[in-house]
Amino acid sequence: TMGSLTGNGGPTPTIMPATGNPAINNVPAANVICTSETTDQRGYARPVGPGCDSGSVEVGATGDIIFQNGFELD
Repeated sequence: TMGSLTGNGGPTPTIMPATGNPAINNVPAANVICTSETTDQRGYARPVGPGCDSGSVEVGATGDIIFQNGFELD
C-alpha cells in the first residue's frame, strides 16, 4: 500500500510507502543502486535499515530542515 501524494519533506511532493510495503528495504545495502544513490528525492540519507527502499522516498529517513530553503526555519 502507498500513501497519497503529499509533502513528506524536501522540495517536491512524494508518495510514502505504508508500513509493510514490500518496497521498504527492497534493495540490498551492498547493491550498486543503494551505494551510489545515497539520498532519496527529498535529499534525505539512505539507506535506513538493512537496505534501500525502492522508489523516491526512504521511509524513516530524516532531513536537516535548517537552511533547506536558504534560511533558518523557526
